[in-house]
Order: sequence, then structure tokens, then C-alpha cells
Amino acid sequence: MTSDVNHTPVIKQYLNIKKDYPNSLVFFRMGDFYELFFEDAKEASKLLSLTLTTRGQSAGKPVDLAGVPVHSSSNYIKRLLEAGRTIAICEQIGSIDNTKGIFQRKVTRIITAGTLYDEELLTDLTQTFVGAFDAEGGFIWCEVASGELLYEEIDMNVPSNESLDKLEAIFSKYNIVEVILQESNSELNLKSRSNCSNFLKNVNGSLPQRYYDFFGQKGRLVGRPPWDFDEKCGEKTLKQRLNLSSLHAINLHDKKSLLRATNALFSYIDNNIGQKLSHIRLPKEGFQKDFLEIDPISQNSLELINPIFKSSKNVTLFECLNKCKTKAGARKLKSWILFPLKSNSEVELRQKSVGWLSQKPRISLLLSGLNDFSRASTRLSLKKTNPRELVGLTVNICNLREIGNILIKSNEPLLLKISKIFLDNKVDEFESYINKCLAKNSTVKIKEGNIIKDGFDALLDELREKQNNLLEELVELEKKEKINTNISNLKIKFNAVHGYFIEVPASQKTRVPKTYIRKQTLKNAERYITPNLKVIESQFLHNREQTLEKEAEIYHSLILKLKPFADILFSISEAISELDVLHAFGKKLIVSNWHFPGLSETTEIQIAKGKHPALEELRINSSDFSDIYPNDTYLDKNASTMIITGPNMSGKSTYMRQVALITILGRIGCPVPAENCRLGLIDKIFTRIGTADDLEGGRSTFMVEMTETAKILKCATKKSLVLIDEIGRGTSTSDGLSLAWAIAFELTQVNRSLTLFSTHYLELTKLAKKLTSAINFYIKTIEEANEIIFLYQLVEGVSHDSYGIKVAELAGLPTTVIQMASKMKKSVGKASEYSGSGDKKLKATEDHLYKNILAELRTLNLDKTTPLDAMKWIARWQENLSLK
Repeated sequence: MTSDVNHTPVIKQYLNIKKDYPNSLVFFRMGDFYELFFEDAKEASKLLSLTLTTRGQSAGKPVDLAGVPVHSSSNYIKRLLEAGRTIAICEQIGSIDNTKGIFQRKVTRIITAGTLYDEELLTDLTQTFVGAFDAEGGFIWCEVASGELLYEEIDMNVPSNESLDKLEAIFSKYNIVEVILQESNSELNLKSRSNCSNFLKNVNGSLPQRYYDFFGQKGRLVGRPPWDFDEKCGEKTLKQRLNLSSLHAINLHDKKSLLRATNALFSYIDNNIGQKLSHIRLPKEGFQKDFLEIDPISQNSLELINPIFKSSKNVTLFECLNKCKTKAGARKLKSWILFPLKSNSEVELRQKSVGWLSQKPRISLLLSGLNDFSRASTRLSLKKTNPRELVGLTVNICNLREIGNILIKSNEPLLLKISKIFLDNKVDEFESYINKCLAKNSTVKIKEGNIIKDGFDALLDELREKQNNLLEELVELEKKEKINTNISNLKIKFNAVHGYFIEVPASQKTRVPKTYIRKQTLKNAERYITPNLKVIESQFLHNREQTLEKEAEIYHSLILKLKPFADILFSISEAISELDVLHAFGKKLIVSNWHFPGLSETTEIQIAKGKHPALEELRINSSDFSDIYPNDTYLDKNASTMIITGPNMSGKSTYMRQVALITILGRIGCPVPAENCRLGLIDKIFTRIGTADDLEGGRSTFMVEMTETAKILKCATKKSLVLIDEIGRGTSTSDGLSLAWAIAFELTQVNRSLTLFSTHYLELTKLAKKLTSAINFYIKTIEEANEIIFLYQLVEGVSHDSYGIKVAELAGLPTTVIQMASKMKKSVGKASEYSGSGDKKLKATEDHLYKNILAELRTLNLDKTTPLDAMKWIARWQENLSLK
């Protein structure tokens, strides 16, 4: 851009602001529009399909321009965020600067994907976090919309692949979309970087390159100056915002790396939202020891939250269970699925609550339509809530009070705790403040007025009375003018541009008195003003301005009174979400006829007539979905490994996933799709299902398979559940079989995990003869009229045919290919038979020769044998063996 000496005042103002936000699109407020100029306008026009135009010239060049209406800007901002951009909101502040003739403007907020709190920008069912990582391993992340704060310490002294595995686990469970890292040079541009390669030029190099690559793949990298990573400031920040005198109570007093990351995190958040994020929840560890561990690979292969194929979202466990009535409940359900419980006592508490709630259908109706209390509480603490939202909360509180009175009649600890929160006196006090102050029909925008109840404030009532009198004067004036002009359809109207005016049909304009002053001519009407109307208008607008100012003053005073209630609103949100999930589980008892599993203190999985939960849900909800064959599973220390054979498409992988999913369901307190079930203590679930190349990492399918298996063998314990599906397919048959044998042996004898091991290597079934804890099973399939029929029934034994060619035919391979494959199969089979026959003949010949040699050795008298005779005997034996 050229020197701004010759630019217009507005463009000079824009350029001065833009230079401080070079990596953000600047939304520059101009009346009712946000305008974008120059390169920002060009980029936005492409991303948003806006018309790119020019407005006059500045410094001798046309000014590129694109704009969006303020009232609908959220839709455009959301699309820009999805495209990975950040937006700097530049608002008009104060009044016109008389020296320049333009409004003062400044950036009041930077909108990024990780620092959202706006209802219209947030995703209902997904939490969005921003995190900060310190070079010594402190990692802390926050959801601005709810104030939720989590942390983990990453051990930077172990091999980097172990540290990255832990980070991978964090990112798989938490949607962290921005990561703050330290920049090296204070003179560099310290604004947010959206491009990883640009950012990496400016970091201090204190981390190995692998970490920067990892974070760059996961989200938007943000550079912050070294002084933001300040331990003392981080400690002070947490104390102030958590209202603590010491961090000993939350065990963070000596976590120097975490405190440095904390300060960088809140410096960034505060800068973006334009104020302090003053109300946050107590920080907690992202991973706690009392949860069953499910690694990222298993999350994906089991389709817990996201489907493997995007078009099949109904197959996920989340979709199967999500009968929640609230957004917060759906988000809590996701969390419970990803973090099953280890403790039987906690699972039992949930089971009892679910059983009690299943008989209370009224609660479902009361939960429907409840507001998102956690996000509303954050907006309240930031003074960004609106009157309609607050009034909506009071309506919700009536529902919560009724729910509380229902729950208090139960004897279940979880439900009594929820009841206590809903019936807390602070909730009544919060409701009372709002009901006394705000009108029931309050709007979203304060400036529209009529949000404060009549009778709440004497001065406001006086201003409103005066305003009503002026309105009556306008009505009387309209009647009077109709009589004086004899124009029956004369109207007094108002708009924001022209204020009040008298409108007369064009056909009647000859009757208009000379005292009328023409203001505007339309196609079918003329608009006028009169001195008398002008006086009333002036009084009315002045009074209206005073009224709106008074309402805004009262409203802001109300917000200050309500801010201390943010804590109870957070508690309400947690209680609603937990109750919603528990009640959704109850529907599985009644509607789906699922059953609670029994719990034991040993490591075991006993399932009678179990079904895949997602398939069972599809069957229930679809009239043309075929019945699902239920299967049994019995795993314990005496029968820890199931070796499963059967054709492709017979259901081996589905059965294995079914066992894992039923285990997860049981450990989150949900009923399970089984006639009978008993679950013991499980600490981890691992899966090695499906194949794919790692193109970016340069790893083949086989290498990916071996890497994942190596991790399972290293981490699985005797309390773990392991699913291995057709290992060893990506290499030669001999290597694949050997590896599969060794891996199955290791899991059974060394790890001693509960293992489901599917394979097409029939030789592997011999392992069951060597290991008493390994048992062979197969999925039953029959062939009739040259067609295969999948029965999906698991039975003990070994499958003797893979039906691979038949499955290929079902997949639509050309007939010529199928015919050739069938011939080749027969040919290979004969060759194997011939080879086997030859081997037997060869072995018989060798046996005969060896017997003859042994017989001659026994009769040989060594005392009478000279060295020359011995050499002759050996030479003859060698000759006979070479002629075998």
C-alpha cells in the first residue's frame, strides 16, 4: 500500500487499524454495514461470494470494497471461521471527531475459532477449545463458551513418540482448534498466525520439529511473545479468577510449566474477547485414573463419536444413544462415551438412577427446550447476554423446580444431588431479580426498548407516560389534519431516515395546505412536515432517547447483580446435562428392552445373546432392516482368547466391535443390548481393525498395522480388552502367518489380555491346542445352490473355507475374473495335493535310508575297522543319501 498522505480520512483510519491486524480480516463498521477494503475485500468476496466493487478513489487509486450487513454478519463470520480465517471487529465508538469529521473506531474483539462464546457462532453438540503449550510440557486448554479448564503435563524427557502419543490422545477427546506456542523474537509481528509454515519461521526452536508438525496438523498455530509465558503472572491469574488465596488446594502451586502456559492462554483469550474471561471453572486433569482408557485408534475404529464413512453417521454409538433433550446433555453424553468408568460403585450409582428415571416420563417433557445454562452463564459474566435470554432462563427455572420436586422423592444419591441444586435458594433469588425487572416479552436488542417492567423504576415510568402523551398528540394531530384538509386517507408515519412526516396520496396533493413543507416525493404519495409536527417529533425523539438510556442503565445494573450467580448457573448446567443423559439411558430400558449388566471385581466379559447396539437401533427404527442374530461371549482368565475364523462379510469385525461397545455401554452406566451380561474390571480397550496407508507419514499399510500392534503389545495388561482383526495381511503369507501366531501367543501368554483375534490363517487355529486359554470360534456360513448364505452365528470350532471368490462375486467383479479365479483355486489346490503327496514319498524314502544306515552302524565292529574301512562306509552312506 502506498503512503497514506493522500488517502481520505476514513481510509487513513482504516489503514492505521489494519496494520495492527495484518493476519485478520478487518470488519470496519460503517453505519449498518461492516465494510472490508483492498485485499481483505478481495479475499472475503471469494470466500463469501460477495460482490466486489469500488467506492471512489483514495491516493489516486480505486478503493476495493465488499460489505456485509451488521444484523446478519454472524452467518458470514461463521463461514470465514470454517475457512480458517480470523476476524477483527472494528466498531464505531463515541461521537464524530469534529477535527476529522469521522467517527472514532477501534477493534473491540478478534473472533477466532477457539475463542467463541456467541450463541449464533457456536456448534450445539461440540465443545471448542483453545490451548497453550509450554516447551517444558505444560499443556492447558479452555472452552471460552463455558469456562471449562483442563490441563495435562507432558513428559518431555521420554522419547518424543511417547509424548506425542499422549498429545494425540488429548486431541482425540477434546476439540482443540487453536494452539498457542512461544515466539522467539519480540520484534516480530506478534499477531496470530493462521499459516503453520510462516509461524514456524518465528518460533524459538526449543521444541523438536516433530511437535510443531504435530500441532500444525491439529489446529491453527498462534504465536505469543516470550513474556506471555510467565510463571508468576500465571499463578496470579488463576488465584484472581478462581478467587483462591493459594493454588495448593488444586495442586497447581508447583507446576511451573503449566502456570507459564496458563498465562499465555489467558493473555490470548482476554486480548481476543476484549475483556477478562473472569469466570472460569476449577481446572481439572484432562485424563484421570478412574476412567477406562480408549486410545484414539480405537475411538475411530469403534465409531464411538464419528463414523468411519461420513455418509453413515447413524452407525456411531453416540447417535445410537443420543435421545437427549438438551444440547448440554448431548455434549455430556459424548464425554461419558469417551471416558467410561473403572469403578463399579460409580457405575452402580448411575444404573440405579437410570432405573428410577425410566419410570418418570414427565421429566422428559420438562427437559425439552431448556436453555444452555453453561454458555448463558459465560455470556452473563462477560455482559454479553440479552434480555430475552435472561427471561428464557426464568421460564426454564420453573421447569427445574418441578423436576427438583420429583427427584427429591427418590433415594438415589445422584438424583438427590441434582434436586438439591435445582431447589437451591440462590436459584430462586436469581429468578426473582429477573422477574421483578424484565418484561416477559423482552427483545434481544436493548436499544429496541420496552425490556423493563412498568412500575420497576419511577423515572422510567414518568418518561414512558410522557412518551405515551406525545403519541396521543400525534394521533390527535392526524385527526385534526384529516378534518382540515378533507383528506380521509392522510397518515402520520415514521421511519429512521426521515423521522415523522405526513403522507398524502398523490391523487390528493392538490388539497394540501401551503403550510405543509414537502419532504419527499414517491411514486404514489407525497410526504410533508409541518412546524407543529416538527415540535412534537423533537420532543418525542428526545424523550425516547432518554427512555432508552434509562432502560439500558437499569439493564446493566441488573447484569451486575446477576454476575455473582454464574457459579450456580454452571452447577445447574452440569446437573441438567447429567440428568438428561441418565434419562436418555432409561429409554433404552423401556423402548429398546435393553438390560443392565452385572458387575464383578474380576476381569471378565460374559455376554449372553448380545447385539451390536447401533445395528439394533437401526433394526428398531427401520421396517425393512433384517433381524440381527444375537451372539454370546465368554472371556475370563481361563478362556482369555477367542480365535475367530470365517469368510469375509460374515460379521467377524462387527461381532468384535459389538463386544467392545457393550463393554463401554456397561461401564458408562447404560443398559446393554444383551439378554444377560456380566462385566468385570477393564482398564483399557485396544483395537487393530481395518487397514490404511499413512501417506503423509510415508508408512505402508503393513507398517501402520505393525506400529499399532506394537503399541498394543507394549501397553495392554491382563485387565485390557484387545481386538485384533486379520493381522499380517500386508506381507507374504509365511511372514504374515508367523507374525499373527507370535502376536496371538504374546497376547495370550504374556499380556494375558482378554483378546478377540480374527484371522483367515487357518493354521493359527492350532494355537488353541497349545494354549488352554485360547478357544477357536467361527462365524457360521452355508452354501446352497452355488450361493453363500451368511448366518452371522458364532459357534465354537474352525471355518474350513473363506468363500473369498464368492464374496468377490457378490462385490460385482467381472464374470471372467471370477471364472479364472475359480480355475486357479482348483489348480493351486491340486498343486498343494501333489506337493503334499511328494513330500510324503520323500519322507518315506529318507526314513528307509536312515533305518538301513542305523542297522549297519549297530552291526559294525569298531575294534576290527580300520580308518580306511570307516571312510569307505561313510562315503557309501553319503552316496545313498544323495541318490534318495
